[in-house]
Amino acid sequence: MEKSNIKFRIFDKKKKKMFYSDTGWQGSDGFIEFVNIYTGYSDSDEWKEYSELMQFTGLKDKNGKEIYIGDIVRINDEPDENCSSVDDITNIGWLKGFIGRNRPVEVIGNIYEQEE
Repeated sequence: MEKSNIKFRIFDKKKKKMFYSDTGWQGSDGFIEFVNIYTGYSDSDEWKEYSELMQFTGLKDKNGKEIYIGDIVRINDEPDENCSSVDDITNIGWLKGFIGRNRPVEVIGNIYEQEE
């Protein structure tokens, strides 16, 4: 069975910085390498304590920006551009439903870097 590339990003709670994988990786070896390169935490308990891992949903917003789990998005619930809601992404199926119905989705932040 062929492994597929999976893209992630990591928010380092100590450094208060988001790190993105450029291309994704295959299998656990690539994942560990990604964590070590970007966070500098070599011990799995250490990176689990100080980092938050978020997977790319495979979807992009109306501006072409990649949408990750943990992103905060503005969604136009109705065709009227003035009617919108804001939510954080926890469910990919829910997000696909809005995009499939041609409701504009726009990333406006994420749950780790937003103050509100």
